[in-house]
Order: sequence, then structure tokens, then C-alpha cells
Amino acid sequence: MDKSRTSRVGRFWTYSAIGPLYAGIAWLDLMLPLGSAVWLLYLFPLWLLSRLSPFDARVVYRGAGLTTALIIVNLLLPQSGSFTSTSALNRSIGISLVWIITLLLVRARRQASALLENQERLRMALDSAGLGMWDQEMASHKTVWNERAYELLGYQPPEPAAGEALWSAAVHPADAENAGAEITQALKGRSIYRHEHRIIRRDTGEIRWIAPYGRFLYDGPGRAQRFVGVFSDITERKLSEEALLQSEGQFRINFELAAVGQAQVSVTTGRFIRVNDRFCDIAGYPAAALMGMTPHDLTHPDDRSIDDRQVERLLRGDIDEYHCEKRYLRHDGDVRWVRVSARLIRNTAGGPVRTIAVVEDITERKEAEAALLRLTLNLEQRVAERTKALTESQRRLRALTSELNLTEQRERRRLAGELHDYLAQLLVVGRMKIGQALQRIGQGEPREQLVEADQVLDESLTYTRSLVAQLAPPVLQQFGLSAALSWLGEEFHRHGLSVAVQAPPEAPPLSADQAGLLFQSARELLMNVVKHAKTEAAFVALHCDDRHLILTVQDKGAGFDQVLEQEAKDKLGLFSVRERMHALGGSFTLDSSPGAGTLATFTLPLSPRTPAPSAEGHRDGASRDGLSSDRDNRLPRDGNALETGQRQPIRVLLVDDHTLVREGLRSLLKDYPDIEVVGEAGNGEEAVELSKHLLPRVIVMDVNMPKMDGIEATRIIARSLPSMVIGLSVNASRRVRDSMSEAGAYALLTKESVTESLYRTIKRAADGVIGQDDQEALPFPGADAQG
Repeated sequence: MDKSRTSRVGRFWTYSAIGPLYAGIAWLDLMLPLGSAVWLLYLFPLWLLSRLSPFDARVVYRGAGLTTALIIVNLLLPQSGSFTSTSALNRSIGISLVWIITLLLVRARRQASALLENQERLRMALDSAGLGMWDQEMASHKTVWNERAYELLGYQPPEPAAGEALWSAAVHPADAENAGAEITQALKGRSIYRHEHRIIRRDTGEIRWIAPYGRFLYDGPGRAQRFVGVFSDITERKLSEEALLQSEGQFRINFELAAVGQAQVSVTTGRFIRVNDRFCDIAGYPAAALMGMTPHDLTHPDDRSIDDRQVERLLRGDIDEYHCEKRYLRHDGDVRWVRVSARLIRNTAGGPVRTIAVVEDITERKEAEAALLRLTLNLEQRVAERTKALTESQRRLRALTSELNLTEQRERRRLAGELHDYLAQLLVVGRMKIGQALQRIGQGEPREQLVEADQVLDESLTYTRSLVAQLAPPVLQQFGLSAALSWLGEEFHRHGLSVAVQAPPEAPPLSADQAGLLFQSARELLMNVVKHAKTEAAFVALHCDDRHLILTVQDKGAGFDQVLEQEAKDKLGLFSVRERMHALGGSFTLDSSPGAGTLATFTLPLSPRTPAPSAEGHRDGASRDGLSSDRDNRLPRDGNALETGQRQPIRVLLVDDHTLVREGLRSLLKDYPDIEVVGEAGNGEEAVELSKHLLPRVIVMDVNMPKMDGIEATRIIARSLPSMVIGLSVNASRRVRDSMSEAGAYALLTKESVTESLYRTIKRAADGVIGQDDQEALPFPGADAQG
């Protein structure tokens, strides 16, 4: 806007000056004689109008029109007052010259404006491209540089002046001779001058690369008049090219001398275009032969489909690279395992050009892996065999431990019986004989010896009675567990422990083995109270009904931390107590905390037909052969049992890894006429096989067993057989419940509740009843999930 305003102001003053000039020339033209050429003065204001900036041809044309009008007016109004042909001719020529000169002025000014415009555009183009420019007159050697040329060469314009001396001073000495020779050759050959060389910047001394591009301009006879051209700084390009050359050289060295195979494959033909020596060694072909092959040809037929799919994904652009392990089939027929890592190389337009692959021979690793796999499989097989043997040994050891416990009780009873029935009687008879002898003789030395002998026999008899009580108290054999526990409480008064005993007056229906194990366990726990509880009082309670017996031993002493329970079990001998109860099909729990005492609970399932031990049971030896036998425990069935026996018996398979538990379960079920135990299994695998052959209606399944646990065995049976599975577990945790439910079990009973719940649950399962009653069982199906 300021420039336009300045232009308008300049034009105003120009017009103000030209107006009077036109008026003066017109007056002179009017006053001079006719035919004079005063009208030529009109050309001066026309020239002034053509010099206005910015140039406007319309203004010049208007000035020419005004000049024409003034010439015509002066022609019609001459000073003499008469019109002459000479004056008319003269002024006609004047008008023609005015317009010719006007057109020439306009054309010249337009050409000058166009030239300036082109020069400005050229300058802008050179500046934007960062090009230096030179223009040298060959005759005078006068040279013109643009500002960029000065900048590139490290000079400050306009001093020093451009010229050959400055250019020669800037050219690197090592390149000066070649640069001069190239200029001379371009001059003589009338060719383009192109020569990349180095310069030394005059301001910083830095060496830079430039690329001149110039040519000579010739006149008609062929003489060079001017030398013009441009040049640019190409230092960065030269550095990039040098780095690229170094990179290519390094790549070539790495490619040829790499410890792994390397290959390049053409995307167009799919054939190898370059391979190194290591790749030839791996593939088993010379490089010349590989040039006519494809990776597909080398790949083992069994691996080609997978490899081809990966290559297709790579070429489609789905992936940038892929890695695979496959086999190469060598020329000699040998098979080598390789690991291939391939990447697709693209051009600047993004099109695929070739693939570069790194190939590593992994045959030795594969062979080592195969050998390791064989060793692992062999080791796993041996571990499985050893585990099986260990599990069997553990099962036998547990059975042996249980049998040892029972044998100990039987031996205790046998020794107590021998001591009581024979030794004690002999000692009594001996004392009787000595007493008779003492009545017959008087005072004297023989009498004293007999008294001493009587005292010895009395002490022996007392010791025998004490030994019998420790082995198997007669009260236990004669009157049962309730009376024996009361007697035990009185005995511990001698150890400083007050024991309160609560037991039913009638003996519970237990076999001799069961009563003996319970009594022995209670005595050991009370002895632990004396040794470790730091208290003078304990409480023993016995509860019994038709289905189960519960014995508790409690104290309010020091107690111990539950975290150390396992250590306490080992220290206090509680592990053997638990094993005894498991052998009987029962359970043993221990609850204790520091300062709150200890509560030990025995739970034993009872057979509905287990008789109470009789006073003569010990002497007739009815229970010496093991746990309550059929002869000891069998009672006449009542009317209800006979009625239930009229239906088809329910076929039951017992599954438990403890023989004594299975015997206890069989003992519980053998007196029901509508139950038929068709078989026993010691683990899950046996259970599955026996279920297929025996087709039981109900399977009583322990959860924890060797080889295959009860959960997996239940899952297999539920999928393939119509049998109903009832689970048994000491620890019926939420996880065990959920697992058995998911496996398809009908119910889950704790081993503490089998006496009262097993028969009823078997009946409900066989009848297909949905939902549980009030027994302790799984909360499925149809039961409360929190129950």
C-alpha cells in the first residue's frame, strides 16, 4: 500500500510538470512560422511519460493522442492565418513520427520490463536452489557473481570483486589442474562444462565439494563471447556417497566372510542372485548352480508348504520379515536343519526388489535336542516307574503300619491275657501255698524265708497286674471302653493330673481292635498333657450313637501354634494316632493355639451290627484274628432288612487306596441285604477298568489316590458309564467339592460321616433322587451352595 501511494504521488508531480511543458511547446508551435518542425519538441514529454514507474502504455498512448491533437490544432490555426500544403505535409509527417516513436517507446519499455522480470525470476530461482552463478565476458575478463556464489566460496560481497583470481584462489590445489583442463576442453569442444571438485572456503578454511555447470556463448564467427554457469555445494551428497561406498564395502566383506549363510533372492524370478561361501557349504551346491535355483528347490518336501505360505505373506506385505526352522536337502542327499531369517527389501517407491536371508545351520542343535528329548522321555519313564514303585511301597507301608498297629494291640491283648490267665494265677497260687505253709510252721529261720518269698511274690503279682494294665487293662476287655476310660482317669491321678471323664454307662458297640486303638490313643494324649501342657486338669468325653463314635481329649494348658502343627505331630507322636484312626476308617483332628489349650477329637464310624464286647470276649479269643469279623459282628437282620432284600441288590464298587478303609466300608455295607459289594479297587485306574467290566450302579470313590486320583477317574466314568459316583474325602474343602461336582459326582461325603450317611446316600443315588438331605455331603445337586 505504501508503494502504491508513492507511485501515485510521483505520477502526480510528473503530470504537474508535463502539463506546463505541453502548453509551452504548443505556444511555440503556434507562434512560429508555418512548416517549422517545432512540433518535434512534443517527443520530449512522450519520452518522459514512457519513463514513469510503474510503466503504463495507456499513459504514453494518451500523451501521443494529446500531441496529435495539438499538432492538428496548430495546423488549422496558423499564425499567418492561411492553410498551406507544405504546413499540412510537414505536420502529417510529424504526426506519423509521433506515433511511430510512441510505439517504439512502448515496445522498448515492455522489453526492458520483461527483461527485468526474467532477471528477478532467475535470481529467485538461483537463491531458492542455493546455486551460485557466474557470468564472465571473455574479451574483458569482467566477471559477475551473485550473492550465493560469494557465500559458497566464503567471500563477502561486493569486495573483493569477482574474477578469475578469486575463483582460482578458492579451488583446492589438488583439483586446480583438472578443473582448468575441463574448462579448456569445454571451450575447444563447445561442450557443457561439468566437473565436480573441491574448494577451500576463504573465511573458514573448510574444504567443500561443488558441482559447476556452465557453457560458453559464441558469436557468429564462432568466437567465445561469454562464459556463464551455475554451481552448487554437494558436500553432503559426497559424504553420503562416501559413507554408502564404505557401507557397501563393509557389507560386501560381511556378506562374503560371514560365519552364517547369507543369500539374496530376486522377487521377480524367485532365484538366488547372490550367495556367500558359507551358504554354499550349508546348501551343498556351488554358487554357480545356486544361481539357477530357488529356495523352494532346496527346502525339504515336507517343509515346503509352511515355508511357501510365509514367503507369500512376506511378498504381500503382511509381514516385514519371517523366521522359520526347516530342512535343506543337499545335493549329496544329506538333510540339514537350518534357521532362516528373511527380510524383504523395497525400492524408494515401496515396491519389492529382493529378499535377504540369513541361514544358520542348526543341525547339531536339533540332534542335541532330539537326544535330550530321548533322555527326558527315558528319565520320565524311569521316574514314573520309580514313582509307581514308591506309591506302591507307600501303600504297603501304610497297610503295614496299620497292620502293625493292629498287631500291637492284639499282641498286647495276648500278652495281657497270658500274664493274667497264667502268670498272675500262678503267682496267686504260689502265695496261697506260702500262706498255708506259714500257718503250719512256727517261729524260726524257715518262716522268715517264707515271708520274704511271699513278699517277692506279692511284688511280682503287683508288677504283673501293672504290666497287664499297661498292655491291655482287664477293665477294657471285660466291661468296654467307657469303663476303661473311667479307670484311666483314676490312674492318671497318680501322675498329678485330674482327669474328668464323661462317658455313657453302656459300652459302645466296638470290636476289640477298635476299642484298644481308641484307648491307647487317649492314653498317649493324656501322657502328652502331663509332659507338655503345663496343667493339672484334663477332660475326656465319649459320645456314641447308632452311626458314629466321638472321643475328645481336651486341656486348658499351654497349647501350641497351628503353624508348627506338623512339628508338633512328629514331636508328640500324633502322626501314629492319625494313622490308627484312618486304619479304622475314622478321623482325628487337633485344634490348638498358644495359651488356649488343645482339643483332640476322634471320630469313628460304627457298623449298625457291631456288637458290644463281652466279658468273655478275651478268653474265648473271638476277636484275636483282626477287626470285627463276620462271625463277631453279624446279627440277625430285622424285618425291614428282609423287606429291602426283596428288591434287586444295588451293585457297589469300593475304591480306596487303604485296604483297612475298604474293609471298614465293606463291613458297614455287608449287613444290608439291598447292597452288594461287587468289587474293590486301590486307585483310579483300577476303578475305571473295573467299572467297565462290573458295571456297578454306585461307585464309592476316594478322592486322593495314587496313579489316578478320584476326580479324574470320576470324570472318565461320568462320560462313559451310567454309574453314580459318591466321593469320599478327609478334607472336603471348597476346591475338592467344586472339582468333584465338575467331574460329575453325585455327592461327596467326609470319611467321618460315612457310618451314618453312606448307606442312605447310596440308596438315593441308586434311586436317582435329586438333592441332598441333612447328611454331610456335597452341596450338589439341588443343595445350598453354602451348605
